[in-house]
Amino acid sequence: MDNLSAKKTTVENLEKAFKEAKSFVLADYQGLNAGKVGQLRRELRQAGGSFFVAKNTLIKRALNRLKIEPEVLNGPTAIIFGESEDINPIKALLKFVKEEKLPTVKYGYFDGQSLNPGEVVQVAALPSREVLISRLLGMLLSPLARLSNIFISPERKLVCVLNEIAKTKLKGGEMI
Repeated sequence: MDNLSAKKTTVENLEKAFKEAKSFVLADYQGLNAGKVGQLRRELRQAGGSFFVAKNTLIKRALNRLKIEPEVLNGPTAIIFGESEDINPIKALLKFVKEEKLPTVKYGYFDGQSLNPGEVVQVAALPSREVLISRLLGMLLSPLARLSNIFISPERKLVCVLNEIAKTKLKGGEMI
């Protein structure tokens, strides 16, 4: 296989990976040694993501085919793909960045939206999908619980009053 066909194959593979990814982040990995890159790959894999390094020109061609044009393709660039629908790969990346101070986030793409580095951090700060769903259900069920308490409350008060009357009559020696 010659060099040109290898590059075409890489661009096609990148284009396919960008299409299939639910999210991706472009990052400058300069300064990370091989051991740290391996550690990052393992952490991303556990979170449902992957780490890939390619030449900027090949990344740019793959993204141009998808009508995505980030302006930040300079220096060594790694692509962090999120294959799952949640933001766990982005969270794993930013946790690693927090600990190691590298790689530097250049660009992000999540849910059809281009993200600058600050927005990538904001997305990573969001709770997981399961937590958001449980919070939504809690908010939806809360008014129903309060409404049921309103309907049950008069009966509960009546039972409490009758119990108190019964207690006072028993203490006084009278039976009901």
